[in-house]
Amino acid sequence: MTEELLTPEQFFVPADRTGIAWTPERRLLLAVLEDAVVSFLRYRNDRTTRGKRLFRETQEWFASTDRMLVCAFESICDHLSLDAEYLRLGLRRLPNPRPETPISLNSLLRHPLSAQRHLTVVSATDRS
Repeated sequence: MTEELLTPEQFFVPADRTGIAWTPERRLLLAVLEDAVVSFLRYRNDRTTRGKRLFRETQEWFASTDRMLVCAFESICDHLSLDAEYLRLGLRRLPNPRPETPISLNSLLRHPLSAQRHLTVVSATDRS
C-alpha cells in the first residue's frame, strides 16, 4: 500500500478560489486585525510609557467581548468567520521572551514568498 502525503497546497485553498468574497471591506477588517496582532507582538515587552500604553490598549481590545462596534475584535472575527477565543488563546500561548533576549517580529510572522499579498482559507468541502 502506498503512503499518501498531504501537502499544504492540498489542504489550504487560496482565497480567490473559494466562495468567500474578499471585498474591500473584508480586507480592511483583516488589516485591522493584522495591525492589532503586530502591535501586540511589538509592544508586549516594551519598557517605554508609550509602549506599555499601546500594549495595554491592544490587550484590552483583544479581551473585549463587544460585538456592537464594527471594528471591535469579536465583531471582526464574526465577519471573517474566525474563532475569537482561539486567537486569544494563541496570543496567550506565545513564548514570553526575556527582556535581554527579545524575539524579532520577523521570526514570529509568516511572510508570503511573493510580494503580492495572499489570503488562505480552509474550506470544509475542499478537504473531503
